[in-house]
Amino acid sequence: RLRSRAECFGRIAQISGRIIFAKNLPRRAAGGRPDPYLVVKGIRSNNSLVTLHTTRSAERTDMPQWDEPFSFDCPLSWRLSSIVGLKFLIYDAEGGLESDIGTDTFLGGADLDLHDAPSGRKVQHTFILGGAAIFGAKRGDDDDRRSLLKAEIVAVHEMALKPTLGQEMIVESLKSYMRVSDIQVTIFRARHLPHRSSMSKTNPVCVVRALTMSGSVHEIHRTEVVRGSVDPEFVDEFWHDFSDDVKAAAEPVALLFDVFDAGSDYDPSRHWSKIGDHLGSAMLLLASLPDDVRKKRRLELFGESQLVETRLQRNGKPRRLAVAEDDDEEDPTLSQNFGASEMPSNRHSVKEGGKEGFVARVLSALRGMDLRGTMTRSALLVEVSVTRVVEAMPLWQFFHNTFEVREEEDVQELMAKPDWARTLFSIPRQLLRDAEKGGRPKIATLKAKDKIAFVGGMVRGATGLINTELIGKIDPYCIIEAVTSSGDVHFVHRTRIVMNRLTPEWNESFFWAVPEKLVVKRLNFQVYDSDTHGLQALMGGEDDFLGRTTVEVSELLTGDRIRED
Repeated sequence: RLRSRAECFGRIAQISGRIIFAKNLPRRAAGGRPDPYLVVKGIRSNNSLVTLHTTRSAERTDMPQWDEPFSFDCPLSWRLSSIVGLKFLIYDAEGGLESDIGTDTFLGGADLDLHDAPSGRKVQHTFILGGAAIFGAKRGDDDDRRSLLKAEIVAVHEMALKPTLGQEMIVESLKSYMRVSDIQVTIFRARHLPHRSSMSKTNPVCVVRALTMSGSVHEIHRTEVVRGSVDPEFVDEFWHDFSDDVKAAAEPVALLFDVFDAGSDYDPSRHWSKIGDHLGSAMLLLASLPDDVRKKRRLELFGESQLVETRLQRNGKPRRLAVAEDDDEEDPTLSQNFGASEMPSNRHSVKEGGKEGFVARVLSALRGMDLRGTMTRSALLVEVSVTRVVEAMPLWQFFHNTFEVREEEDVQELMAKPDWARTLFSIPRQLLRDAEKGGRPKIATLKAKDKIAFVGGMVRGATGLINTELIGKIDPYCIIEAVTSSGDVHFVHRTRIVMNRLTPEWNESFFWAVPEKLVVKRLNFQVYDSDTHGLQALMGGEDDFLGRTTVEVSELLTGDRIRED
């Protein structure tokens, strides 16, 4: 149907083009040529950035010839916050690794305003790069010595219907939800696992567990042991059915892949927590996987900061959660172990005095450090396919229509609702009391409200951090907190420390099973420089605050994903 202009808005629907070449890039401080690669980021109207493309790195050259095409479709879920510009950033690859986070060696960048870009027409641009430190001889202002980038860009515009108001979209989305009915997983191989002992061989085994909406975890599969290898070939495929349990609390939201050293006396019936040394863990959020699509994924393995039971607390010390050793039991709910509600401080310190306190501080800090730098990283190669079915949202009928409880029959009618067995939330106490005592109940009104029950994601990294150290570089880590409607702050996650980096790459998954009585509104991400390790721990140093950003989650729909800077 024809729509009036008042009902529509213009947006860029697709960005494509070709990164052709750059020339006269700055050389390294030591005088050698860089290994340059380029990251294309879209600038949205809400001032956030989203990565559109990352080129391959060109080896040992200040005149890279990429000639690399790219294309990106802008999702309608962005609504009015569409792309308005592009940012081109060139970095020197460290250890041959490209990352859209960037590296500590920035070679130059440029911006492009798309406000008046013609629709569907290829336009070639030549940018003068700026922002990088120049080593060696000074360069003049002549074009022959300027750092330049050449690229072709095509912007496709369209008119789209204006989205409905955020709250209206949330209400509409609550009528139904997509429930995971089954998964099919192939575990191919792991690479570069740590070797825990020089006296014995490593015998890795991979345990797969499901993390549920309520925050509980349970084992669903275990591979065979691969003897004597830090690069094991598992090639193990399995299928797991979740359709029998329709309770929302049992809804799987993530898969946990935990790799252990089984040792020489491995018993397959042994509980996973008793297998042996922990070699690495990864978390894969199921919301990031499309329906019935098989795609290989490389999951980076981390230490105990990603093992659910020993993730770091706010103070940097690992949790020590008890686990159920009966295979028929789920491990305990984890949502209650995220710390008390407290307002964040801009400085953190571990205050333990004396010699024992110093040792405790150093050991605690070492547990949460990433000392690998650009060394080869441990990783697991998997393939996961998810099948989902559409289910009616439990208790939806009470969202728009209130239910008046006046007679005993009203209580009986409510208690007989099958939705109570499916919902994540408990039956109201007053209703339970009236059902137990019988007779005429206390007059009341039952009405459903929407709230976020679970939030999860990945903190990928940070870039452009300020170096507060006189010697060397900072040792950054990130703390994630949830802010509720009442203003209370709840600790969610702390990453490991990445040593000596201005562009740390954490790639750590986090989650929070939101307690029933809390209404979460936003997430705070705060970055600190750790000064509570090594010699600084001896001095009782305090951690320097480096920056904070906030992500509003209250207007996101169920299953919405945000991947942006």
